[in-house]
Amino acid sequence: MTSLVQCDFCPSPYFGFPVTSPGVSDESNKLREQDRVTQIHELSRALENPFSRIQDAQAKLAEIYRNCCQANWDGRDAAPIPYAAIIETEHLIVQIPEKYPMPDIIPERTGEVGFEWYIDPYHVLLLSAAGDGYVYYAGLYGFKDADHGSKPLTGKLNKKILSLLDQLYETAQSEA
Repeated sequence: MTSLVQCDFCPSPYFGFPVTSPGVSDESNKLREQDRVTQIHELSRALENPFSRIQDAQAKLAEIYRNCCQANWDGRDAAPIPYAAIIETEHLIVQIPEKYPMPDIIPERTGEVGFEWYIDPYHVLLLSAAGDGYVYYAGLYGFKDADHGSKPLTGKLNKKILSLLDQLYETAQSEA
């Protein structure tokens, strides 16, 4: 029997898709969730979906939450990634303009989800969401320019964050 399953840990309804067995053991649940991530990737590529970059990022977020939602997830006393950080990060993901590549999405030991745009050692932008309503940023924009701070998260990607992305790619291009 096939049924539609909505992931309990998933940040959005886009993660629901059919599974054939409602297994109940921890191992069964882990295997089912691994299959979900794989199916999302395969389906995105098969359909050549223009949203596949967002779906890939959402799948990465689901993996981060699954692996990092408990304290000490790295074996070195890392703080758990709260569900609120996953939701905030998902809101940021869908707002990244297509003219920019999707960043690397990484769990941080402090309980935040990080975005990293790395061009070279002198052109890097890092964003972090902790689930507290703010996005934290730090960037290097060439040999002499750096910036860091935080901005409140609103319904739209903050103009400061967009300007930092512009600055990152413009300085990297002009110094190339």
